[in-house]
Amino acid sequence: MTDEGTARVGREMKADPASKAARIEACVRSNPMIGHNGWLFAREVKMKPGPEAVRTLCTRVANGFISGRINASDFDRLRATGSPPPRLMDVMLGR
Repeated sequence: MTDEGTARVGREMKADPASKAARIEACVRSNPMIGHNGWLFAREVKMKPGPEAVRTLCTRVANGFISGRINASDFDRLRATGSPPPRLMDVMLGR
């Protein structure tokens, strides 16, 4: 997805709460905290691993897209370096 695409998704979620809920559910189903780095990742974002942590993280990311605080470039950098850029980390931490 491009930065323009994430901005469009953010606008859609802001305009349609059902779209936001559906995207959060899709994120929860993909369960980013499970896997061999799940426990370490949860600790890094100061959450106890589990279903509620996953939902909280997905909600924070959705809200970050809606507010325009994060975009696709942040996730590209995460994939490239293995570390979230500062603004993505702030969103994941709930700041």
